[in-house]
Amino acid sequence: MKRLFCFIFLFLYFLTISAQQRLLDSLQAIVNDKSIQDRDKIMPMSKIAGLAMGDTIRSMKLGKKSVALARLQQDPSYAVYAYSNLGLFYVLRGDVKRTYEIIDSCLWYINISKDVYANATAYNRIGVMKLQMDDKEGIADIFTSIHIFKNTPYKGQGISANNNKWEGLTSGYYLLCSHYAQDIENVDKYSKLTLEAAFKSKNLNLISSGYSIRGIRFLTEYQLVKRNNLLDSAQYYLEKALLVSEKRPGYIRDISYLNILSNLVGVYEGKYEAEKNNDYLKKMIECVGKAKIIAKRNHDVEFRINYYKLLISVEMSKEDYRSAIQLTEEITDEVSKQDKLNRYKYELYYLLSSLYQKTGNLNIAIENLKKAFTYYQKYFDEKYVKVGQQQQVKYKLAEKEREIEIRKKQNVWYIAFACVLFILLILVFFVFRFRVKYLKNKKEEANLLAKLKEEEAKFLEVEKENAELQIRIKEEEAHRLQKEVLSRTNQIVYKNEMLKNLTYTIKNDPNFNTFLLERMIKEEERLDKNFDDFVNVLNEIHPEFYNRLQEKTKQKLTSLDLKYCVYIFMKMPTKEMADLLHVELKTVRMNKYRLKQKLGLKKEDSLEEFIQNII
Repeated sequence: MKRLFCFIFLFLYFLTISAQQRLLDSLQAIVNDKSIQDRDKIMPMSKIAGLAMGDTIRSMKLGKKSVALARLQQDPSYAVYAYSNLGLFYVLRGDVKRTYEIIDSCLWYINISKDVYANATAYNRIGVMKLQMDDKEGIADIFTSIHIFKNTPYKGQGISANNNKWEGLTSGYYLLCSHYAQDIENVDKYSKLTLEAAFKSKNLNLISSGYSIRGIRFLTEYQLVKRNNLLDSAQYYLEKALLVSEKRPGYIRDISYLNILSNLVGVYEGKYEAEKNNDYLKKMIECVGKAKIIAKRNHDVEFRINYYKLLISVEMSKEDYRSAIQLTEEITDEVSKQDKLNRYKYELYYLLSSLYQKTGNLNIAIENLKKAFTYYQKYFDEKYVKVGQQQQVKYKLAEKEREIEIRKKQNVWYIAFACVLFILLILVFFVFRFRVKYLKNKKEEANLLAKLKEEEAKFLEVEKENAELQIRIKEEEAHRLQKEVLSRTNQIVYKNEMLKNLTYTIKNDPNFNTFLLERMIKEEERLDKNFDDFVNVLNEIHPEFYNRLQEKTKQKLTSLDLKYCVYIFMKMPTKEMADLLHVELKTVRMNKYRLKQKLGLKKEDSLEEFIQNII
């Protein structure tokens, strides 16, 4: 059972990363490319920090740099991503205080981020961090992540444009499988969902992981009930996972590959115990050979420990306990020189005690068992210290949040007080301004009254002048009418004289040309009708002329007024108007002035321009 989930958290961290050295090289190329903006280097830096966990200094440097760049961006989702990755680094180092500080910062950025997919990924990683520190609250974060991924339509925008909804769900369901490891019903449900989501992601690494966790589900049940048919199902899924992993060598994480090999060894070990079939023993040795290659290219001691565990399992299956003891002592001596790793020391000494017991060396078995319990106590103390640190950090963070809330409330009161003071200042300002304005208005009102009286006096004077002018106009009008009557009388006299002359000529001159007579009469008629004809033509061309004149005037225009308007429209000189109307020039000017008044024009306005522009 310990072997089943020995890689679970390391594996989960890299679940959505589908390559190792090749991916590392491609990401490093992006980070080194000067033409790429800093913003676009944040995610690659974070991924390199995770992939290069063996190089602690490099990982820490890149992780912190990605956070620093993310905090400079306007989009908070970059900070969400960078902090959630950096937190996984601290949790794997066992730094409880720093891990919870990172979680706190990450949650703060989640609250202001609008990228729901980045937030969902961050909740998933927060859940991983908490569960790794035995904080059961992490499972709620996992469910939050799954809920967001399932219920938010994917738009593929912003920082999460390269994220896949199904990758997030695969990771979430995988975590639930590990959490419910002893609950077969839940493990069965979530392992199915893991595999379904992995297939929809179209990511080979995730598909391999889906097959793997499905195989672990049956292997877990086998460890509980020891039914051999369960090993068949476990073998089917784990071999599928191995096949998918080996399709693209170099693109599957070593930790994922080693996890599959370790669990397959467990399956073959169980089958060999049941059937003693050497084919299963050969398969175990084949898996161990592959694990050896992985251990050689990884300098992490945990890879080497797990490789030795597989070697020891093979020797125990062959019942070669001396070889198993020799291998166990070899790796135990190596691990004993390492700081920490108390859990592995406990497991190895406990295994060594069991092996010596099988060979009958009870004293040595007891000594190793004592050492095992010593390291178990240290491991337990470490866990207890971690739990204490965890509670202390959570308490401090809670205190910090309470202080922030208190400050917020104080700030609210300060802001409210400032607002009230500001309002009072505004009121004082407006009262003062109103007072000044009131006094100013009173002064302006007095000045205005004086001006009004002055204007009224001027108006009365103008009215008086207008009355006098009206009297003069009436006098001029009467004078003009008299002249017009005289002109008409002269015209009649002229015509009568002309008729007498014609009559005399006709009587005394038998050779008189009648054609000439008709021409003279027509000429006279043409002169009389000239004006009326022009008026008719004007009505045909500009029918609105008279209508607009009547609209503009304050009084009704007479036929004489209309004649003047027509002559002016024709641009006829004043002298020609006087000759045509048989009046003096003075009369024409007087009539023009009178016409301006009727049309409501000012003294400085031009009558000619007004009439010519009326159309």
